[in-house]
Amino acid sequence: MDLNKKLDKFKQQQANCQTTLTKVAASRQPPKSTATTTSSSAKKPQAPASSSSLAQQPPPPLKFSNDTERLQHINSIRKSAVGAQIKRVIDLLFEVARF
Repeated sequence: MDLNKKLDKFKQQQANCQTTLTKVAASRQPPKSTATTTSSSAKKPQAPASSSSLAQQPPPPLKFSNDTERLQHINSIRKSAVGAQIKRVIDLLFEVARF
């Protein structure tokens, strides 16, 4: 009997949650006539942004092997112990300070 009461209460909570979700979804959906104007106006600002990104020069291509070596080095540092990472940072700072 106690389990049945808990199950009924759970089902009632689920129904309340579903009702709330339905109301939220309905309130967030714009009217269909506004959706077409919004989507068309949203497309217009994106066009200048993409053309300005085309104006920028792409980075120079890296050889795949060099990039792989660099990524493997970064990954090995990332997976190392925290103390080793701190030691590496300190060593790099000393190296930069020498120059």
